[in-house]
Amino acid sequence: MSEIKLIIIGSKSDLIQPLLEKAKNNNIYIFKVDREEWDLENNLPSSEITEKIINFQPTQILYAAGVNKPLIVKNEDTHNVLESLNNHISVNCTSFVSIVDILQKNLKNQLIGVHVISSLYGIYGRHTRLPYVVSKHALEGVVKCLSLEYPMTQIIGYRPGFFKTKLSDRNLSLDIQEKLSKRIAQKRFGLPSELSDSILLNICNPNKYFTGTFITIDGGMISGGIFEP
Repeated sequence: MSEIKLIIIGSKSDLIQPLLEKAKNNNIYIFKVDREEWDLENNLPSSEITEKIINFQPTQILYAAGVNKPLIVKNEDTHNVLESLNNHISVNCTSFVSIVDILQKNLKNQLIGVHVISSLYGIYGRHTRLPYVVSKHALEGVVKCLSLEYPMTQIIGYRPGFFKTKLSDRNLSLDIQEKLSKRIAQKRFGLPSELSDSILLNICNPNKYFTGTFITIDGGMISGGIFEP
């Protein structure tokens, strides 16, 4: 296997910790960039971070950064709604475009693979999550369009369903988790390793003809439709 140099934006996500642990055994060298180092709200990294990223000469990117804050539109001032919407779009979508654009224009060779974590709510709606849902729907279009701009780079997204993480435990009561599990074909939340392993498979075995699309990893949840608890 040839050397893989992977940049990860948002490396603190619980969903990709298994990937970080397995990277060493798969000849993957990782350069981690966290939200504190990249001004995701304003889309562009500092010149210092940009220089470090370019000097690393990555072959692939994994964009795992994201924001997901509840908002009931009808109860909020219009200014607050638009501010939340802009924030979600910046972090979940526009910053992803910026790093791909910066690297494709500055690297000696074009990237082999670009990977981005999205959500089932990139194809569905959800009550109290308008900014998040809008940003993930936008990301679906971004992946399709970037694959046309850079046809020799594999560009794919991942739509995780419900996974057992610190975030899910914090945001979802045990009662809600139980109700959601009943709507999943496998009757359980996924494990972070089950998402990481799918991403790792594509990182280690890039297929340029498989591009501009998304992989849904949800234990069969959307096979029967998705509903609010």
